[in-house]
Amino acid sequence: IIRNTPVHRVKVYNVAGLTVFSSNPGQIGESRADYPPFRKTVDQRVPVSAMSFRDRFTGFSQAYTSVYLVETHIPIEGRAGEIEGVFELYTEANAAMERARESTIRFGAILAAGLGLLHADLVFAIRRGARGG
Repeated sequence: IIRNTPVHRVKVYNVAGLTVFSSNPGQIGESRADYPPFRKTVDQRVPVSAMSFRDRFTGFSQAYTSVYLVETHIPIEGRAGEIEGVFELYTEANAAMERARESTIRFGAILAAGLGLLHADLVFAIRRGARGG
């Protein structure tokens, strides 16, 4: 069901920070109680996301190398509005990072060309002024 999507891992924590489900079964039972994004999600009752780069990351069915990930923590609320746990989702962001890199290069090239034209115009104006008009 997750195949052909950028989602690479899913976890569920109880409110105490214990991993009660992970798409990587070896992580079930681990505590993340002191992990800052988990704590902020529970304490402030808001989703928390962070981007990171991993040299190696094991997803649902394979290992990935050189991958940018967005790690999102989402509070799970009970019927009475109390926090019962946290849902964590790891989503690949390589395509978004590549688009950002390309945009930065394009912007840098346009900026360099504009500054080059400005410099040439200033040199021309100074030379013209030095010759007396």
